[in-house]
Amino acid sequence: MLEGVRVRPDIVFTKRKVAIFVDGCFWHVCPHHGRQPTSNEWYWAPKLRRNMSRDQLVTEALEDAGWRVVRIWEHVPLRDAVSVVEAAIS
Repeated sequence: MLEGVRVRPDIVFTKRKVAIFVDGCFWHVCPHHGRQPTSNEWYWAPKLRRNMSRDQLVTEALEDAGWRVVRIWEHVPLRDAVSVVEAAIS
């Protein structure tokens, strides 16, 4: 199922098998607000690439186990985020 994959969603609806992640724009490299680090790039660029790879691995592992995965960017207005979550659990 999820062997060897550490999964830590922000919100979980276990009965409906829905995992919600709220991804920060910097940490998860938002296509709209993510930015390349300007200092210590030698450290941050690989770290952010690992975060993206881990996000993809976690999503695939959960989906393979029959879960629905919802990822919401931190900049999404609360009302819109709530609508996305409601749609996922209904």
